[in-house]
Amino acid sequence: MSTYISSNGLVFDNKQPEINKVENGKEQGIVDEKEYITEVLSLKVSDGNLNETTLYEGTDVTASGSALSIVEESEGLKTAEKKIACPQKGSKTYTVVARDSAGNNAEREFTITKPIYDITADTLKIADAVYGYKITFKNTDKANADATIQKVILGDDKHFEVKNTGNEFWIAAKEGLSHGKYATDVTLVYNGGKEAKTTCGFSVDKAVLKATYSGDDLYYHETLAKGSVKVTGFVTQNGVVETPETAAGYVAPTVDFTQTAKETKELTPKGGKADNYTFEYVSGVRVPEKTVSTELKAVFRIPAGILRI
Repeated sequence: MSTYISSNGLVFDNKQPEINKVENGKEQGIVDEKEYITEVLSLKVSDGNLNETTLYEGTDVTASGSALSIVEESEGLKTAEKKIACPQKGSKTYTVVARDSAGNNAEREFTITKPIYDITADTLKIADAVYGYKITFKNTDKANADATIQKVILGDDKHFEVKNTGNEFWIAAKEGLSHGKYATDVTLVYNGGKEAKTTCGFSVDKAVLKATYSGDDLYYHETLAKGSVKVTGFVTQNGVVETPETAAGYVAPTVDFTQTAKETKELTPKGGKADNYTFEYVSGVRVPEKTVSTELKAVFRIPAGILRI
């Protein structure tokens, strides 16, 4: 805490002026002899009795410096502010000296270094059945500051899209992609329009349809006219469930019905094809009934001819 009393032109104050840097609206004390890697350092000196503030290039405070203007703010606080740009390359050292009316001095030496942004981006592989993959990158040996991604450019924006949440960017495969492998070039644009390039890949596996033979009851020695094969597992595309009629390249699987029914037999569907599906087969049982027909007919031979009843 500081106290100051003005009496007969004298000021009593037990607190040195505060020398801070301002970043994202927050003030933080300048650390003596610290290096700050930044494009611009916002310097702010504050004190209720601030009398003068001088900024020197280098560490010699006996040389000529630049006096900073002092502004009186609300609640009697006086401040001096200065935005100091980094050098064109390398580093530059400054010293700031602040004095208040009570004779308290504050002095800080600090160095401003030009940021070097240089990153390499990881090659991305979106895992099957995972919708979206976070873009990751890391600094190279040249870098002395963390980069900020400004935008992401895709070579293939027909099958991929960019999403972002706050400062994080994601690459996602678009919905409704057909079976196949997809790849795109990715350009990360960061500080000052610099670019880092990578690639992103994604595979769409075929969905699985289940073909089930549900079984039939046949009369003895009757031939199976049509196998009952039920196909399930069609996926939803654009909010509509596909059907055998709408699925691309769809041909239904069948069961072998060329043999006549003589005994109970397990039949398994086979065949079938589709552009975006593969098949899984489930067997069923064909059961022959031990009768000749639903209409019983007998034949008797008699001398006069043939009588049918």
